[in-house]
Amino acid sequence: MGSATAAAGAVGCYHVEGVTPEPKEKGRDMLVEGYQTYVYDDKEEQAIIDTFENLWPDKDGDPTACFIGCPHCNFEESVRWAKMITDALDKAGQEKTAIPVYVFMPTVVRTRILIEESELASKAKAAGVSYTNMCAVVYSGMKGFSERVRGVTNSAKNRNYSSIRYFPDDKLVDIIVTGKV
Repeated sequence: MGSATAAAGAVGCYHVEGVTPEPKEKGRDMLVEGYQTYVYDDKEEQAIIDTFENLWPDKDGDPTACFIGCPHCNFEESVRWAKMITDALDKAGQEKTAIPVYVFMPTVVRTRILIEESELASKAKAAGVSYTNMCAVVYSGMKGFSERVRGVTNSAKNRNYSSIRYFPDDKLVDIIVTGKV
């Protein structure tokens, strides 16, 4: 949420009651007169998603790659994605993803998942999942990227800076398995 609001909404700082450090310490005492409350729920999320236009040159084409995590996934998110993808492939009776999948994570997280979740990481890797510390925004800035790659992502930040299309996690897993939007 923070990266998306900074990328698309010029929000430099925000607080989440009971979550971010300052509200945990100071509670409602930190609120200034006239403060604004923004409620982000499923309805608001869908309203925002509905504003995302398809920037692919071939708007009816099928996706050619999936980019997960921008900002980078932490260890728990990386494990969750590996499980979601491999479980969905098992359920569909498939061994490989329909499109290449790139999960972005810090090197220390990649090392940890390879050590602590080696069987899962190997299964995901064999299925078409790559673990990298690069970020999709870096890839999307390469000359000719948007003409060659019809990417999909779960990152509103990534979607803001590129032609890569945003989809919620459940839909993204379906796209990874089927290769269809």
